[in-house]
Amino acid sequence: LSGHQDPEAGAAFLRSFAGVVICKLGADGSLAVGSEVVRAPSEGLRAVDTTGAGDAFAAACTLALARGRPLPEALACANRLGAAVVQEIGARPHLPEGLMAKLRAM
Repeated sequence: LSGHQDPEAGAAFLRSFAGVVICKLGADGSLAVGSEVVRAPSEGLRAVDTTGAGDAFAAACTLALARGRPLPEALACANRLGAAVVQEIGARPHLPEGLMAKLRAM
């Protein structure tokens, strides 16, 4: 999209069009470039099926940011939900109750 091979350089370039750019990096976690650069590690799990992982990541990150959570926390939460989704086949997995409780509490 940006023409850059390095995700951080690409996000920095795209930031000229937006206040914050958030990148999903799969097994490498996620990255956000805004007034600061924030990286969040992946959960380090083996994916069974990646269907729905990006949507889950976007939903969790959006929810966290909309509720005023700091960017590092939003990325970490998004990574956790994305990781939970890839642990089962299909886009509608059974999510751990602890994770669901945390999302509800946001």
